[in-house]
Amino acid sequence: MASGHGAFGILIGATLGALFLVPAHGSAQDSPPVSCADLDSRSPFLTRCAEQGHAGAQSLLGLKYARGLGVPEDDTEAVRWYRLAAEQGHAESQWLLGIMYDKGDGVPEDDVLAYMWFNLSGAQGHVSAQESEDIIEMRMTPDQIAEAQRLSHEWMEAHRSLQFED
Repeated sequence: MASGHGAFGILIGATLGALFLVPAHGSAQDSPPVSCADLDSRSPFLTRCAEQGHAGAQSLLGLKYARGLGVPEDDTEAVRWYRLAAEQGHAESQWLLGIMYDKGDGVPEDDVLAYMWFNLSGAQGHVSAQESEDIIEMRMTPDQIAEAQRLSHEWMEAHRSLQFED
């Protein structure tokens, strides 16, 4: 039979063990599901939805970083979020990523990659991307344009299974 001190030690050990096994109130494990469909840049769930892969949330989070809205301005972080959404076929993010390459914000300036992203976005009907593509094309060589079009084609072939969204 255990002594009084031994039983107390077991009780303390069991209590401490339970504290480490039970998630804290408000942890991700007991969080209710969140709808990521109707987010705006002020949504408290924006980062969570972006981290879960929601392209619209990723694009909005990129905008927040690009403009320093409620977060430190960070073009590299903006590019990261734009790219995650753009790789899912999100037309707005493709256009925004093209702008980052066009201006050299958060990435090295690269007209070929800017054109590629403008082209991909414009192919989905994004009017601003089509206009941006026309503008950047005026300062590119025919070889650069051909390379950008080749990259666009390769991207589309590699992402053929995506259902594109605006």
